[in-house]
Amino acid sequence: FILGHVKAGSTETGPNDICSQEYPYWVSLIDNMKIKAFVDMTSAPNIREGVLQLMRLSGLGGLRPNTVILGFYDNATPEDKLRNRSFFKRRW
Repeated sequence: FILGHVKAGSTETGPNDICSQEYPYWVSLIDNMKIKAFVDMTSAPNIREGVLQLMRLSGLGGLRPNTVILGFYDNATPEDKLRNRSFFKRRW
C-alpha cells in the first residue's frame, strides 16, 4: 500500500514544513495498524492538485499503484451511495 495524504494550503517548504512534521505520525499509524505500506505526503494549494501530485509521484521504481482510494474527512455521517444504484442487487 501507499498511504498518501494531502495538506491543502500553503506550499512553503523549510524547517517548519507541515509534511515533515506530520510524517512520523503517519508512520506510527502504519506500525500500529500492522500493515505494510509506504507513506507519501504532499502540500498543495488545494486537494485536487495534491491528489494529482500523489498519483503522479507514488511508487517505487517500476512498482506503481494501479488502484486509488480517496477518502475525505468531515463531520458528515458516512453514506453508502452505491446501495442506491440500480446495479446493486440484494441476494437473499
